[in-house]
Amino acid sequence: MSNQISVSENQDFVTVIVQLKFDPELKARVLELSKLNLPIFAKQKGFISGTAHLSTDENSLLTYLQWETVEDHLNCMKSPDFEVEEGRAMTELIQSGKVQFEVNVYSVEHIFKK
Repeated sequence: MSNQISVSENQDFVTVIVQLKFDPELKARVLELSKLNLPIFAKQKGFISGTAHLSTDENSLLTYLQWETVEDHLNCMKSPDFEVEEGRAMTELIQSGKVQFEVNVYSVEHIFKK
């Protein structure tokens, strides 16, 4: 399987979208932690690819992750690999309420092209 991000109907993988919402003064810290945590995802079984997208108002970060299976994604969420400083720091921001966290798992149902 390719390590490139692609979107197609009838995929043999799942897409996980993580949205982080935060106040503007936390932008630099959230971006730094996201950049440091993405390589941890990449080491997990079943990881295919990931990208991070900052909203134009700079108050939200959307992380788009592709996994071979839902189980691979769920196992990643329990991985002790995130017990490093970067993982704990992001967890603390979320648990403190300074960063709102939402995660959803998707499959592609339709693609529209010009």
